[in-house]
Amino acid sequence: MENTHNLSDLYVYFEALFDQCRELLPSTTRWDLPGDIKQKINLVSGTDPKSTFFRYPKSGSEQQDKKKTKIQKTDLDKAFANPDKPARLVVMLDNNDNLIESYDLDADTLGKVQSALYDLCDFFYGIHAAFRYELTNGS
Repeated sequence: MENTHNLSDLYVYFEALFDQCRELLPSTTRWDLPGDIKQKINLVSGTDPKSTFFRYPKSGSEQQDKKKTKIQKTDLDKAFANPDKPARLVVMLDNNDNLIESYDLDADTLGKVQSALYDLCDFFYGIHAAFRYELTNGS
């Protein structure tokens, strides 16, 4: 386990340890793991099996690295295609106010993976806090 960063492998290991120790945990906290957590772990792990894409600013692939940022080059006409989503843009104009480039400041480049990452961050923050509070009195 000390030589892997694969999120799925690490979670399987955590789950095995957690199951072994579950009966020893204080009953003042509900220790149930969310039913969809493993699915989200696998989604993120499938996107980034070596856990380098989200850990490092440069993964070695310029195309992949471009997906990390919510700021994406966009076509100004297409930016307003979805009336349910307000467009947050930066536009670059030349000296004659001709459009040079436009950028979407809130592009959805990772879709479900980004949503899973947010959920996983909340989950691990919460379970970490529960362990600290219950097992070490917050220390």
